[in-house]
Amino acid sequence: MATDATAAIQEDIDYLKKKLNLTEGDRKAYWESSEIQITKNKGIITELRNRNKQLHSELAIATGQASDEEVILNAFGASNRKEVSLIRSGISNKVCTVLAIET
Repeated sequence: MATDATAAIQEDIDYLKKKLNLTEGDRKAYWESSEIQITKNKGIITELRNRNKQLHSELAIATGQASDEEVILNAFGASNRKEVSLIRSGISNKVCTVLAIET
């Protein structure tokens, strides 16, 4: 009788170990799936923030509330600060003149 009880207990232990292994596998799969989704969501959030920033800039320009930098860039017809610096120092004109002379 003791062997029957021991065998039944051992079967229960084996069953629970298998169930635990399956549960652990499910947990790992869920964790991996969650990590992938988190990475995708972070990318989407970054894209949306950049788009939001761009829309705010466009709205500010449209409503006449452009920032100083935007006003400067528009005034000089430049696309970035470096171009403005070159234009202010006259280097861009000199480079264009030298290139025109060489050709």
